[in-house]
Order: sequence, then structure tokens, then C-alpha cells
Amino acid sequence: MKEWYLIGSPSLSSGFENEILDDYKSDSFAEIANSNVGESVIFFNHDMTISYETRAIFQNKTADSDTNAVKRQVLANIGTLNLYHYIKGNDGIIWLLKGKADSNGIYDKCTANLCNYKLFWQNGKGDIISRYAHVLNASSYNNGESENKTMTLLSNQYMVYLPFDEDTELLDNEKRIHMAKSNRKCRPYELTRVDDIAYDYTDKGIINLMFTQDEYSSEHDKLVDDGTGNKVWICDYKEPSTPPSPTDPGDNGNQSPILLQAKFSCKGDKIIKAGGSAKTFSVEFTDENGVTVSDISYTWSISITKEFEDLLSVETLTSGQCRIKLGYDDLVIGNYVRLSVLNNEGKEIGYELIEIGGNL
Repeated sequence: MKEWYLIGSPSLSSGFENEILDDYKSDSFAEIANSNVGESVIFFNHDMTISYETRAIFQNKTADSDTNAVKRQVLANIGTLNLYHYIKGNDGIIWLLKGKADSNGIYDKCTANLCNYKLFWQNGKGDIISRYAHVLNASSYNNGESENKTMTLLSNQYMVYLPFDEDTELLDNEKRIHMAKSNRKCRPYELTRVDDIAYDYTDKGIINLMFTQDEYSSEHDKLVDDGTGNKVWICDYKEPSTPPSPTDPGDNGNQSPILLQAKFSCKGDKIIKAGGSAKTFSVEFTDENGVTVSDISYTWSISITKEFEDLLSVETLTSGQCRIKLGYDDLVIGNYVRLSVLNNEGKEIGYELIEIGGNL
């Protein structure tokens, strides 16, 4: 017989509506997201190196003002929004998950703002860093110039919202970044205000920056390759420093620092089953050329969405492996456990998100 219910039947019917809702509330949202109300999306972390494809719901698509046209409300499975900074809809547009994510026990929800520009700059080592940003005009009511008796200065300003991460937290006053749709000429903007408090949500956050237009320097501002074949303007460009060879001794006679990458593995599929047996993970380190590096001191750091922390049990083995066991809750299924390894200074070497499945 053809089913005519949109929402799947509960596995347990007690006769009380509240208990029935608790039994299949996560299923109901999943089925709605899989209907025409939802769409296929891709979530990304701060630097777009980790992605997750799923279904989600965008609200406020039919905005009635210019201001609301660049804002959305995103509904997703519980535990998803706290893990990522960006979301890309099926139209290819990227949105910054700007608001604090929260849950009503059925789904996660937070606000998102349109990413209308991609910033490029260099870090202290000379590497080119890029981030998608939500940019607002912060000088709508001036003519873009400030005059005194001596000279006329540029005064156009932009307010920029970016994910707060290990690269953006190093941005400081006087940092200059090109900001213009066209690469025909360089338009430098100098960072004049940094706010990393107002949008701090503890587990993740947003950094709010104010840029003021600056003068172009033909000596220091260069149009260069970003490493992917695209030409981008980098203000105050400097040649990247060549990292020392791992075989060369450092100043103190020890091996020079190596740029490590962490690769996690386990027996079977990379899934932790809620209510199932413990899963043991190992980690292997390689250098930037993919060569295995041994004798690395590290510690494990395992985390999960706060509301499920009581379900998580972690044991570090003498072999250097990590054993993880997860209690059962129907809402935790489809979420992720974050595996991470830290060096002796507490800095993260690498991480991976491990999916949580049901104990079937």
C-alpha cells in the first residue's frame, strides 16, 4: 500500500503526543529537508579544505529589501552548523555562517550573510592566504575624500566579516589588502580596526574588521600568481621564505622544523556508531612531500557538539592510538566527532571529522 504520510511513522507509539514527537522529531526534519523545501548544500570549514555535502533549508529567500537580500537563515541537522563557517547552496553562491548556531531539539539554525568578496594577503612566512568575506560599505555618506590645508586623502571604508581562525587572528592594524572587483589597478585598503570580541561564540566565531582606503605603492604592491593560476594583488608583497630542509640542523643543533600533515586511520569504515563498540584510531605524520615522519610527540584532542559531550568516552592507549566510544542518542546520529592531534606547544597539527552512525 502506498504511504501517504510525509513524515515516517514512529518506532514507538505510546498514545502521548509529546513522546511520539520525541521519537521521530529528527526524522521529520530530515524528510522535510529532502523535500522541495530543502536543497543540496556543501558546508566548508574556514579555509575551504574540509567539506560536507548534505541537505539543508534556506529561509528568507524572497527578501523584500536590499538589506535582507544578502541575509539568510539556515536550518540543518543538529550539530552541523557549529562545525563549519561557510555554506554553498545549489546555485553555487557561498554564504558566511555569521550568527551563533543554536538548536531547538529538532534542527540547528543560524543566520548567514552573502560572501561578496574574496580577500588575499600574505602571512608572516610569505604564504598567500585567502578567505571569502561578507563586505559592507562603511562610508555610504561621504565622498571618499578627506581634505585639510595640505593635501586630500582617500577616506572610503569597508567593514569586513571573516571566520576567526589561526590566519585571520594574526591580522592587525596597518595590514594592507587590495579590495576591488577588477584587477585593472590596485586599490589598497589599510586595516584600521580589529574586533574579535563582539562575534566570539566560544566554540567558533567571526572577526570584524574595518578597512580604510590607502594609497597605491608601485614599489610594494604586486600582481602575482596565487598558486592556483589566478592573478591577485598582494599589498606589501614579499618573496616567500624558503623553509629549511628537514635534514639541515637548526641553530641549536636539532632538526629544523618540518611542516607536518596528519593522516588518521582505523580498522573498517571511518564511522563511530552511537551505542556501538569502541573505535580505535591511529595517526601517521608526513612532511610536505608526503614522506613519513616518525618520532613525533603529540597528544589527542577529541571533541563533539556540547549537548552530546556526556555521550563521549575517550581513552589514549600506550601505543599512541586513541579509543573512542559513544553512547546512544537518536539526535547524535548524522553528526561528527572531531579528531585532532596537538604538538608539544598545544598547536594543532591536523584534524578530521568522523561521521556518527547508528548502531545497526
